[in-house]
Amino acid sequence: PPGLREDAARALLPQRCAAARRRARAGRFARIDLGGDRPSPRFGHSAVAYGGGLWVFGGRDGARYHSDVWRFDVTTTAWRLVDVAGPAPRRAHTATLLGDAMVVVGGGDSRGALGDVWRLALTNDVKWTKISESFASTHSDRPWRAWGHSAVGLEGRDDLVVLFGGASNSGQVFRATNDVELLQITDEKGVRALVHAAEGQPPPAVYRHSCTPLGGDRFLVAGGYTFAPSISSEELDGGRGIALTYCTARAYELRIVRGTVRWAELSFAGPAPFPPRGGHAACRVSHDTVFVCGGGVMTAWLPEDVDRPREEDVDSCYVLTRVDETAWRCEAACCRMPHACGGHTACVGVVGDDVGVVVFGGRAYDNTADAHAGRDDMSVFSFLDAEDVALARGDLVDPRDLYNLSL
Repeated sequence: PPGLREDAARALLPQRCAAARRRARAGRFARIDLGGDRPSPRFGHSAVAYGGGLWVFGGRDGARYHSDVWRFDVTTTAWRLVDVAGPAPRRAHTATLLGDAMVVVGGGDSRGALGDVWRLALTNDVKWTKISESFASTHSDRPWRAWGHSAVGLEGRDDLVVLFGGASNSGQVFRATNDVELLQITDEKGVRALVHAAEGQPPPAVYRHSCTPLGGDRFLVAGGYTFAPSISSEELDGGRGIALTYCTARAYELRIVRGTVRWAELSFAGPAPFPPRGGHAACRVSHDTVFVCGGGVMTAWLPEDVDRPREEDVDSCYVLTRVDETAWRCEAACCRMPHACGGHTACVGVVGDDVGVVVFGGRAYDNTADAHAGRDDMSVFSFLDAEDVALARGDLVDPRDLYNLSL
């Protein structure tokens, strides 16, 4: 809120402000005690932070797909089931905060990809509104349908969602895309994909990647699952490329400038290269700094690799910092997640006396059983040390002030 940053700066000594920023790069993981009711285990769900709460929707656990909505109160650390009828069960959809509402786009279930658009009002009268059953893509004559895509809002616009990538499957045919859709959403006109120009070389067809807002018209698109370069488009259209999917380590800056989509591939310097991964979570933790946690690693698989694990989840975390227009620095974080998982959610927020990256749920993948079980635990990658927490508890400073300083 306006003025909060200035109030926090007056409340803290300058050296403590600098220390809080440094710890946004170091940090520590701490589990959050979730007694009582809580969402069932899940992965591929969505989460947005709004109004002192973390709103979670959907997801998957084994063969079960969810459509429930839960709110986590960051002050009391208690979950509440929001009893409201809405979209069909799904996973790998997106949820984007537009004004006072959460907009859900697409996703998938056991039958395939979805293309509907819903809005959940997050005010006192919480309710779902179906905006559209489907919308026309600007890149093909087929209606848009996808799961594993990304969706972000454009700063200064409460009616525009930027969609990128994603995958769809119908029968034995599996497709991924590198298309961008500028989705205008209004109560009067519903959903409309805006025609736009494009500049630069886009990423390859990718899904289960991350797209992190960097402020203004800039976004960081990183990682994801893609296809071995030896697979032709004809083979992909025939559905024969799925056995050669793998995780990419490539990253791009996406800009939306006056209706033009601009791409620029990024390079990484520093002690660690950006690792290949997909199904990870990423969020901006300070100016030009992005925190990446967990995810899965998939390698291209051929018949002769039958004894090699096809995919595994990881617990490593990385901090990405901009060096210049096209170069970033990649550093391994000082600690790992409490467990390996992918398909989790991560939001920057305040929980009780702590503040940092709040991680919920995720996949507990098992190669031997080909399992897709979910998790129901929560942890926070804290930006504060013990002294900061003691100050907050002593009412000398609100942890929300430190949170705003870190941004």
